[in-house]
Amino acid sequence: MNPWQDTQQVRYILRAYTWPEAGGQKVFGSVYVSPLPLALLYHICSMPCCIIRAKPDKSDSQLPDYFDFPMELEYAVQVAGDPRMENTVLGANRISGAAGSSGKGIQEVGEVLSSAVGKLLETSGVKIVGRQDADEDILPLETTGYVVSRKMRLLLRCAKARYYHPPLRTVAIVAGANVTFTWGDPPDRFDRTAVSRIRIRRAAGAVAPPTVTDGAQVADVLIGVQTYVDAPGAGAWSYSLFAGYDEYGLGAIGRWSEGTATEEGIKATVNV
Repeated sequence: MNPWQDTQQVRYILRAYTWPEAGGQKVFGSVYVSPLPLALLYHICSMPCCIIRAKPDKSDSQLPDYFDFPMELEYAVQVAGDPRMENTVLGANRISGAAGSSGKGIQEVGEVLSSAVGKLLETSGVKIVGRQDADEDILPLETTGYVVSRKMRLLLRCAKARYYHPPLRTVAIVAGANVTFTWGDPPDRFDRTAVSRIRIRRAAGAVAPPTVTDGAQVADVLIGVQTYVDAPGAGAWSYSLFAGYDEYGLGAIGRWSEGTATEEGIKATVNV
């Protein structure tokens, strides 16, 4: 994915991330992308909060199709009732219990933020090649005590062009007159919404449809189903599967991945 997509994906994951305990609530009350300092954003933030700062990207001299993309995550907590500020570090006054964010200290929030960053690496297609934890800041407030924040600096490896994950691990099995497809859905992305679909296209012969408009449409399948049975009739048929994305949140698919035949080298050619 490119820097714009990676920034969207980091915000998406952090806004949805929950405490690991049973019934865990969302970790962050607010997650924003902004170049502004926390002091200018505090009044619109619910604690704990996280501010994502997307820094200028730089071309990789050895890999000209990629960027090195620095990103800073500033996370902050506020825990009342302690002039020594021990509560902001260790936590206190946990009125929502272990599964909620109320009263959690900066160390606990930093712990789950590290887990969220790990999820970005494992499941989202975001490639993090460097990490550095920066100094701690204290924001004094006249009426409500102190806010403590820390920064995590990441270095991401990004493509220059936007990228859309195709369906994964596509398999086609012929049984009688039917072709049964199974696949893995693309990663959980910010633009994989309720309108996203897996589109199956078919063409006669040994050449799979190279784009989402080639060949004949077989079906649009909901995310999560991961299987479909086609009865194409006698002959030799080739298939491609495409994933659709709603990257601007407009309630309609605006982008399609490359087909599985192109992306994964799979030619789902069958003889029925």
